[in-house]
Amino acid sequence: MKKFTHISAMLAIVLVGGFLLASCGPIDTHAASEPEPGAATPEEAARQDLPEFLEVTRPDFANLGFKSEQELAQVTLGQPYQVYNLPLEAVQAYRPGQSFTELLVQVSVFDFPLLVNGEPRGFLGVVQRDGRWEAHSIGGFSSSQHLARWTAQPGNKNQSRKIVLIPALGAKFVLVETPGHERLVPLTGIRGFAEGPDQIILRPYTPEDLIPKLARALAQVQEEEKQPKLRRAQP
Repeated sequence: MKKFTHISAMLAIVLVGGFLLASCGPIDTHAASEPEPGAATPEEAARQDLPEFLEVTRPDFANLGFKSEQELAQVTLGQPYQVYNLPLEAVQAYRPGQSFTELLVQVSVFDFPLLVNGEPRGFLGVVQRDGRWEAHSIGGFSSSQHLARWTAQPGNKNQSRKIVLIPALGAKFVLVETPGHERLVPLTGIRGFAEGPDQIILRPYTPEDLIPKLARALAQVQEEEKQPKLRRAQP
C-alpha cells in the first residue's frame, strides 16, 4: 500500500485554483514509500490508486472542491487527457507560422477528470516512472470546471483531448484541434494578459495571437524574479 503525507488545509486551498504548477496546482501526495510495481497502463493506475488518494484528501475535501464528504464515495473517472509542456525555450524561439504541435513536448503524464454525477471535481494526475504508471497528484478544481464549460459547448469535446502546461507561468490550457487549425484555450489565469490573472475567458488562441502574449508574460516574470537579487546587491 502507498504511504502519503498529510495535506494541510492551508496547502489544500492552493489546489482549488489550478494544477501541478507553482501556486495553482495540486501537490504530490507521495511521501517516501516502499517500492511498488505500479501499473501497466495509465487507466489501470488511475483505477488502482484513486481510492487511496481520495482517502488521504478526506480531511480537506471542501478545499479540494467537493461539496460534501459523501461525494468522495461517488467519484468516477472521466476520459484521460494526454499532457504536454510548452517550454520557455520554445516560446522564446517561436517563429511566425509555426504550429503549436511544433512547440509542444509530450510528457509521460495523463490527467483524469474526477466526476461526481457528471460534474467536475478536479483531476487525478498519473505519471510514468521506470516504465510503470502510478497516480501522483490530485487537485485542479477550478481548471476542471473551466474545461467542463469548454467541452460542453457543441463540437468542442471531440476536438479537445490534450492538456498543455507552461511550467514557467503556472498556466494550463486545453489544445483544440480541427482540420488545419490548432488553438489553445486557457484554463487558468495568466499574469500579463489583458483579462487579468483571476478572469478566465474561454476563447481559443492561435499561435500568432498567444505566443507574443506568453513571451511578454514570461519576460515580466523573469524581471520580477531579478528584483530581490538586485535589491540585495545594493549597499
